[in-house]
Amino acid sequence: MSEKFNPRELEFDVKHCEPEEMCLECATSALSYSPAGIALRSMEPRFGTWMWEDRERMKQFLPDTDPLMHGPNQAQTVALPMIEFQNAFGYRRFSRAEAKLLYLTHVFHDAHEGVWAQRLGMSHDIAKPQKTRENDILELALNREIVSNILRVEPDHPLIEGMQNVMGDFDGQTFLGRAFTAIEYAGYCENGLRAWALRNHNDLDHQEREMCEQMGRVVVTADVPKLEKYAVEFPYIAMYLDRIRVAERQMR
Repeated sequence: MSEKFNPRELEFDVKHCEPEEMCLECATSALSYSPAGIALRSMEPRFGTWMWEDRERMKQFLPDTDPLMHGPNQAQTVALPMIEFQNAFGYRRFSRAEAKLLYLTHVFHDAHEGVWAQRLGMSHDIAKPQKTRENDILELALNREIVSNILRVEPDHPLIEGMQNVMGDFDGQTFLGRAFTAIEYAGYCENGLRAWALRNHNDLDHQEREMCEQMGRVVVTADVPKLEKYAVEFPYIAMYLDRIRVAERQMR
């Protein structure tokens, strides 16, 4: 039986966390002030295809388009609820160590993207569907280098190795690798749903509303089918899909 886990123990009321005990505030702050965080800040917001002219305005309405906040937002709004649900209702449980590893992996999983984009001479990251396996492997190595520097540990530190194993499970051979991917797709869907919900927002102009509607439709209809394969193993995902079906049907 997995170790019992209280999700609220993910947050520690301390000012300087050890790497394995890193709370969201300390992790986000460490990322923000690192060279990688500065590089992320310089990137175009996510969903660059539907770029609004005013970047700050776009991030105000769609905060997850801020490249720096994507990982922390995903950890807090998708990873944590999934861990809580799975553990509370007797499904395949996440041990405390597994939960913290999954949580922190999501916080830092895109830490390399700003640096990667700069090396490629681009203002934004390569979209996931366009990435090759070679891209994934190179990004993984760069993530190891960057996150170990942010956390001030050696690149072969057990926490870094754990993150690498979770992110590097491209074919979904492990429980945590599959959980990571499921959370990623659910996070993408959440971004799309937020955009879709703004399609009639009174504070947006006509063009912005159209962009939100298009963004929502493209993201959700592309990622729901990818998410469905994880619904049996992760009942939280099945529940999540049931909740968003009405909106998905409206988009098609």
